[in-house]
Amino acid sequence: MRRSVVVTGMGVISPIGNSLAEFRRSLQQGKSGAGPVTRFPAQEFPVKVACEVKGFRPDWRTKVLDPFIQYALAASEQAVQD
Repeated sequence: MRRSVVVTGMGVISPIGNSLAEFRRSLQQGKSGAGPVTRFPAQEFPVKVACEVKGFRPDWRTKVLDPFIQYALAASEQAVQD
């Protein structure tokens, strides 16, 4: 038996916003998500600027997962709530 899932809402976790409203506002204001690399020591690399997700607080149950999975789960939860 094959199951299907349809989500008709929207959710976003990004360098310019961790909610749909914040993301939209940042887009309208032309904000950039670029900033200094903070997730690892970047001194030995030629590029020291990245677009990292800022201010994201993962659910305590997902802290053991890789960040990209945490972002996907959080955005999915937003989409379901939307």
